[in-house]
Amino acid sequence: QRHGLALIVDVIGLEHEATFARRGDMSAAGQALLLSAAPHGQHSQELTSALLGRVQVRGEIAWVAADQGPLASDVRATGLSLRALTRAAPDHPMVHRLAKGLIELLRAPTQRTTHDHAWALIALEAYRRAHPSADQAYTAQVFADSELLTETELGGDHKQHEVAIPMAELTAGRLTCAVEDAPLHYRA
Repeated sequence: QRHGLALIVDVIGLEHEATFARRGDMSAAGQALLLSAAPHGQHSQELTSALLGRVQVRGEIAWVAADQGPLASDVRATGLSLRALTRAAPDHPMVHRLAKGLIELLRAPTQRTTHDHAWALIALEAYRRAHPSADQAYTAQVFADSELLTETELGGDHKQHEVAIPMAELTAGRLTCAVEDAPLHYRA
């Protein structure tokens, strides 16, 4: 008799095959999710190639344009694609360009949804884990407009720092992170 977990894996595999067969009808975000969900790298070369074919490049940055629709978002499509490609092909040169492109998209003064920000953060965290910063020490600062909220030394064994700011203390100002002479993986 087959073990229950093996049956579940078989069903997931069959569903993935059926979904993979319909990949050409999917949005970029759908293809990115399919690549992320591919069991044990199944079809990852074909899915990676298809997703890379949707990437738009300008100089050192890249992004994935969302398909048309009421909930379409370049930030979400780029975030999902960055996350999927970071998992499937972390050393591909387009991964670095997508991370830079996603940060540029987040800097643009447009309205975004919570989902956009969530997928951007998930993707940039996956990128950060796959490509950790240099071991040099540096000072990181968080500002609300021009007011310094916190400052901490990072680098070496201290690669990240968590800051909790009560909503009541945040104004309508812009929240930014700043570092000198070190890579910045996220700007809020």
